[in-house]
Amino acid sequence: MRKIIMVVFLLVTLVSFSQTQQENIQKLKTLNNDTIKAKILGNIAYDYGIKNPDSAFYFFNESKKLSAKLKHYSGQIRCNVNIGELYRQMGNYEESLRYDLMNIKLAERHGTQVQKANCYANMSTTYHYLIKFDSCAKYDLKAQRIYESLEDKTELVTFYSNLAESYTERHLYKKALEYGFKALNLSKKGFGTQLDLAYVLSSISTTYIYLNQNQNALKYAEKALLLSKNEKEYYLQQVILGNTILIKTKQKKYSDLFLLVDELEILKKDINSIEYDANILVHKGLVYFYNNQLQKSKEFILQALKISELNNLSVISKNSYGLLNKIEASLGNYYESDIYEAKKDSIYELQVNEGTIKNIQELEKKYETQKKQTEIIKLKAKNEKKSNLNKILIASSIALLLVGFLGYRNFRNKQKLQTLKITELEKDKQLLAVDAMLKGQEEERGRIAKDLHDGLGGLLSGTKLSFTNMKENLLLTPENALQFEKSLGMLDTTIADLRKVAHNLMPEALVKFGLNDALRDFCNSIQQSTNITVDYQKLGIDRKIDNTAETFIYRIIQELVNNAVKHANAKEIMVQLTIENNKVLLTVEDDGKGYNQNQSTKGDGLGNIAYRVHYLKGKIDTATSPNNGTTVNIELNA
Repeated sequence: MRKIIMVVFLLVTLVSFSQTQQENIQKLKTLNNDTIKAKILGNIAYDYGIKNPDSAFYFFNESKKLSAKLKHYSGQIRCNVNIGELYRQMGNYEESLRYDLMNIKLAERHGTQVQKANCYANMSTTYHYLIKFDSCAKYDLKAQRIYESLEDKTELVTFYSNLAESYTERHLYKKALEYGFKALNLSKKGFGTQLDLAYVLSSISTTYIYLNQNQNALKYAEKALLLSKNEKEYYLQQVILGNTILIKTKQKKYSDLFLLVDELEILKKDINSIEYDANILVHKGLVYFYNNQLQKSKEFILQALKISELNNLSVISKNSYGLLNKIEASLGNYYESDIYEAKKDSIYELQVNEGTIKNIQELEKKYETQKKQTEIIKLKAKNEKKSNLNKILIASSIALLLVGFLGYRNFRNKQKLQTLKITELEKDKQLLAVDAMLKGQEEERGRIAKDLHDGLGGLLSGTKLSFTNMKENLLLTPENALQFEKSLGMLDTTIADLRKVAHNLMPEALVKFGLNDALRDFCNSIQQSTNITVDYQKLGIDRKIDNTAETFIYRIIQELVNNAVKHANAKEIMVQLTIENNKVLLTVEDDGKGYNQNQSTKGDGLGNIAYRVHYLKGKIDTATSPNNGTTVNIELNA
């Protein structure tokens, strides 16, 4: 989210201007100074919202051309920033990235420190939208170094706010709040505008939503909405209203949602965006769903889905499939619900590809039809007497081709369905094999741990007791007594090591007290046995997780922490467990030496982690690079 979002109408299409804009147009007609003309062109563009992007591009490009002619680099950089931001708001992130790269090169050669930092921050924002968090972090660090070195902290307010949002997206909520409140404190000291403050408050509200602290989230959202209305910042208003709908939904205040959706509808006239139109439809579907009007909810979501697929809006498609899954489940249509759940994860890309293939087939069909029509005309001209026979033959050929085409298409569709069924069966077979392997491992671990603790452990303890009793009945020289005590000490060490091995194989706390206590004990034991600070955090709700899932989650975190201890040379490790209604989120972050993800890493440990994540229908995201630590985020359906 960035504060610079204002664009322009094309001059020849303007119906009305504000007083300032009329004055700017009059100045353009009378000025001979190209430098001032370039600045005024940029101001005209900057004065408008996203109602007419074509006009905005026109004015920014005119200003940019004039600035290039004058070698006025600051003007060129400013125009590129605005064009890139406009593309971001239109959802064209690849084009936005192109302008960001162009701008960085220009700023590094000719720009000020502030301009360089702004360009790095814009690049980070684009990578954030493209979900490339490694690249995002790289440019954030470059921008942060410059911003924090400046005496004027105005730009730092916006940067900290954006950084907080980035951490929220990566589920690092503690970091997100840290930078959100840093930005808020700078705003209270007088740095930044009221609009900057609105963005800061909105960012903090978003983080509290993810932490399920709904009252705090609502408090900051209301403050942000009031400021954004005063500043007439329509884009931010729609973001805050969307968040407020989510908060009210969590608070089960469903009747309040209709007024919020009405406010979003009013903003349509000020935000010219297909993505925004689709978002409103999703929000309407959400409101009617929670007010138990399921058919009406489904109508709005299907409309949103149609728009998103036509315009490649993947996030809206994913959200639409997710809500359709819930609607069909509520209607008792569990088969359709399962289909939408599968589409939510993977069908979107498949549909895009199939749509492309379908368009190619339609074009080929049109070409063949035109070719046949041309042949008919030639045959008719060549031999008028045989025209009727030729028409019959051609019509028969076309009919045969059509029948053949339909038969071939039907065969291909059946083949595709059969392939999909085989693939699903193979996946089910793999899951069963993985399930059996992992459960077998845990059962064998438990059996070995019990045998070691109860069998060999008891035998060793009995042996020690026998030796102790024997000592009291023997007359030993001082040297032999010392050697006897040393042997008893070695026996104690063996018993302690045996208990530690048994505990690692099957932690007693996990069986008796559950996952949270077992993880806390594990982190404390690591901290006590090493010089590494291990910070364990439990977030979210309290609910019972399946025993198998608890064991797998414990093993995943155990393996990740052990890897950080053994290989990362870390001083601090953060372990975070977040339990939501249908999901479990895991984060393990260290400040160690990191590694190059392009180089293969060998070992059964990472393979076991991947097996367990796959079994729980989860996904794993690793962010690391040399000398920058490692962050592993895992989302599990447990």
